[in-house]
Amino acid sequence: MPTLAPCGRVNETRSIAAHGESRVRPARADTLMLLAHGRESVAQEVAVKLITGLLASVFAVNPIAALGVASAAQADPTPRNPFDQQIVTTESRKARCIVEPGQVMCTGGFANAPRDPISPKNRCNTVWIEAAGGGLQWNASNMQSTGYAESRFDLVLTYDQVFHLKGWTVEPSSAGTRFTNDETGHGMFVRSEGVTSF
Repeated sequence: MPTLAPCGRVNETRSIAAHGESRVRPARADTLMLLAHGRESVAQEVAVKLITGLLASVFAVNPIAALGVASAAQADPTPRNPFDQQIVTTESRKARCIVEPGQVMCTGGFANAPRDPISPKNRCNTVWIEAAGGGLQWNASNMQSTGYAESRFDLVLTYDQVFHLKGWTVEPSSAGTRFTNDETGHGMFVRSEGVTSF
């Protein structure tokens, strides 16, 4: 099985049977040459030194490397997002938004949401604002929540931290989240109690 030597070379180790027992010996040219000339005891000493050095490097280096490999293996890589957007969620988890260069769209339960024209018993749950301005636009749709859009991949908007995303300045706080387009200055303030545009 190939192993990475401390200097970056790959060495093969082979299991060989000698006197009915199995042991591992590095396959190095100097060891094989000594065996070929009948100097097995010298070859064994060289092999023991090499194995001891190899084991020392494994204990010194591999626990750290193993932690890094284990962490990388456990972390789910974010799937590629085919769109120019950033999906975010507020720290309170009450609103989830898509930030794109031309608009910001948020889904959540907003007190000032109008009734759904198709199903008047329900309120709209998605609001968006265009970067160019205009009023708030509403509909009763849900965001995609599979693949790259799974909520576990969302950027969490930590309170009192300013984010610059896709041409928008995002300022989350416990009172709500302000999205301001950097070019136009238009945007919206999102909170459960209501959404307003500016």
